[in-house]
Amino acid sequence: MNLKEQLIILDLDFTLVNANTTFDFLNFVSPHIFYAFSKILKPAALLNKFLKRDIYKFLLVLLCIKGMPEKLLREYSIKYYNQIGKKCINYSLLGCITSLISKKILITASLDIIAENFKSLGFDAIIASKTYYKKGRLHSFTDLYGKKHRIVQAFKKQYKEIIIIEDSPEQEYYKIDNVRILSPKHIRCSI
Repeated sequence: MNLKEQLIILDLDFTLVNANTTFDFLNFVSPHIFYAFSKILKPAALLNKFLKRDIYKFLLVLLCIKGMPEKLLREYSIKYYNQIGKKCINYSLLGCITSLISKKILITASLDIIAENFKSLGFDAIIASKTYYKKGRLHSFTDLYGKKHRIVQAFKKQYKEIIIIEDSPEQEYYKIDNVRILSPKHIRCSI
């Protein structure tokens, strides 16, 4: 089997952008609900590491946007990207990776309706937490929190080297052969 040379995988939150895009988006769409419940549910965030699931995000997403029409959420996601998302982009990091010939994939636990807007920055693919709709309204989502290493494992079979740029890498990344993990703070344009 002929392996491709190099794959670059970039995280979205606090790596490509200096923000938590899911929470910013929820606050953008439903500011009053987000404000009230983000304070009340904050202790749930302590359970995330133990349960290997982002309970805090799960509850906030369902409280703030469950039942909203997909079309309206997509419109909000474009507005969010244009008004807020673009201002938070780490353009120096983006410049370093876009100059490379390697395939570039954005893998994020942020919602797909948010992450898809970042594809135009030069990514070959976007892999994000998947939203599901019933009768055109948000019903639920599958969260990638703590599961991104499974995707990297699948790509390992196709590439000689995988470079992951992430602010808070999953521990499982370190168990995968041919993976180099870089912090966005230490990136130089000679990856």
